[in-house]
Amino acid sequence: MHGRRWSVADEDLILFGRPCGRAHRVEQRRAGAGGRAGLPCLPHRDRDRGRQGHAGRRAPAAVCVRGGRARAGEVREGETATATAMATAMTMTMTMVGARVGACAAAASPRATARFPAPRGMPSSSRRVARRGGRVSPLKTASAAAADRALLFDCDGVIVLTEELHRLAYNAAFEAYGVEVGGSPLVWTVEYYDVLQNTVGGGKPKMKWHFGENGWPSAVDASSGTTPVELASSEDARNALVDALQDKKTEVYKRIVEEVAKARPGVLELMDEALDREGLAVGICSAATKAGFDKVVNSVVGLERRGRFDVVMAGDDVPLKKPDPLIYNTARDVVGVPADRCVVIEDSLVGLRAAKAAGMKCAITYTASTADADFKGEGADLVLESLDGVTVDDLFSRVGL
Repeated sequence: MHGRRWSVADEDLILFGRPCGRAHRVEQRRAGAGGRAGLPCLPHRDRDRGRQGHAGRRAPAAVCVRGGRARAGEVREGETATATAMATAMTMTMTMVGARVGACAAAASPRATARFPAPRGMPSSSRRVARRGGRVSPLKTASAAAADRALLFDCDGVIVLTEELHRLAYNAAFEAYGVEVGGSPLVWTVEYYDVLQNTVGGGKPKMKWHFGENGWPSAVDASSGTTPVELASSEDARNALVDALQDKKTEVYKRIVEEVAKARPGVLELMDEALDREGLAVGICSAATKAGFDKVVNSVVGLERRGRFDVVMAGDDVPLKKPDPLIYNTARDVVGVPADRCVVIEDSLVGLRAAKAAGMKCAITYTASTADADFKGEGADLVLESLDGVTVDDLFSRVGL
């Protein structure tokens, strides 16, 4: 399984690299023993028996494990189980993130059996995702199964100094749609945005919070799909306006990122060291909208380096944004590392509160706009001006792990 990635997405469990191809096999290695490889996935087994042809990407994925008694959510040696069969056995469990993560871990783990947890046994964060209809699409490598520590990076402000770029992009979106509040064009100043980013996480929540505090627009261009009259009373109209503004903001932001974004000192070096470290899961967890997040990570972190991370999540991947701890709780579930063995690197109070609410250690690398925040008073385990020269051992030692 070396070098392959597992994705939790939509209705499938997909083995990236050779998804359901003829040569596809799920390899299992017992600790200290060679084990046996070559258990076929279900579409190929059924095709060989003349019952089912190859269905491509939408074919039911197979999970093959070894040994032990077969109970609900377990498979005996040499057997395969489709996602449909598992869903039948576990009722609604496979719609939940915890079960999807369990399936990925089962296929990658050297342990003898895999058990898909029942709803009551799942972490509370996973149950919340299921109840709220959220969908999580992190990437997980097989190496994370053996990790006993985790290092999770925020993106904006930690990897790249992007907050001013976000502010400029928001103002460009407001201008494009002729947004006025109280009879004046809406412009977020540097000083105001410094407060806003330390109060609310995520782009759409920022706008909704601002309009809730200052009033919804008294004027807006018709191209936004709504009117001031509708905004006064309709939640659907308000959501439509925020969606349109966010789309325009993301469009502008992506152009700016291509021109000026660069990594903060020391962050890529720390990432590379962490990615090479055995027993350490590494991830990126951002409140940013996926389109803008992908542009930053792909441009600055790079596709090759990104492909080595154990979990990569944007704000769209969870229904609740920071300071809610859901994104970190979900990342913890994906990599299978206890919260008290995870270290988060953040730059703002919003991110710090999310990390601490998840029960994790948190190191702050502050920016010019967050330097005056009372990080220690809010529970930060370490406060740094930058990550320049910081090593993995130094970081974990200084936060007490």
